[in-house]
Amino acid sequence: MSEMIGGKSEQEQSAEMLQQILEVMPSDIPTMKTLYNTHLQMGSLEPALEMLVRIEKVATSMKDDAAISFVLEQYAAAENASPEFKEQMVRLRETQGVTGSVAAASESTLPEEIGATSLESEMSLAWELLQDEQLTQEEYSEVVGDLTEMMSKDVGVPVTLLHVLNDRNFSRFERLMAHLSEKANVPILSLESFEENEEAEKALSIEFSSTRGVLSFGFVGEDLLVAVLNPFDHKLLSEATQRSGRTCHAFLVSPYEYDKRLNERKKAIRENEKEEE
Repeated sequence: MSEMIGGKSEQEQSAEMLQQILEVMPSDIPTMKTLYNTHLQMGSLEPALEMLVRIEKVATSMKDDAAISFVLEQYAAAENASPEFKEQMVRLRETQGVTGSVAAASESTLPEEIGATSLESEMSLAWELLQDEQLTQEEYSEVVGDLTEMMSKDVGVPVTLLHVLNDRNFSRFERLMAHLSEKANVPILSLESFEENEEAEKALSIEFSSTRGVLSFGFVGEDLLVAVLNPFDHKLLSEATQRSGRTCHAFLVSPYEYDKRLNERKKAIRENEKEEE
């Protein structure tokens, strides 16, 4: 049973907070997905379905393959659920003016995005940690709000869940890191144990490491060793492999050590640029 705070459960408070985020960013799919899952967790079927249809409309218009796949998975689950669930879903789609097959939109091939850390992947990580009881409902609501706010700012380092928790002085941080390492089968590593390797550092650009949350620091044979802040973001690791032209092996690091090594590289680049002037 959810804890009651001020007459409202923590889940209800999370739902209200997510609704407020959508008022500011009405087309933010990660927030919509989080709210959809929150409604399901609360057992609120109708608002959950309304949110799923909303995700479908936005995902189709934006040709967002990942979001469309998510919608298709949820509709498939609905077909295996009760007939009432499926009928309500179909009726709601017709009422909302969603026509045609959402699957048709998923056939488009989108170019790989190059930009900031994926809010969706960090939101998904927060949700996984909530399900694993590594975060309380209240902590989950707080970090989701922080992630959404930080994504709109230029902070010079990747915006990740681990950064948010570290900034909040999360008391169970070490235990949470151990949980992530074990569940993702990604070893924890201290970057301070590795000297700077100029060749390895150049394998991934400083711009990429400053925004995406993966940083190269060494080699094992021809393969590249990379530090990551979200061990479940397999798409990011694939992109690092594509960009570097090498097989990448991920290691989980603390946000403090990541930022320290990143800032050291930025300082070295600035110093080299001054010498060349």
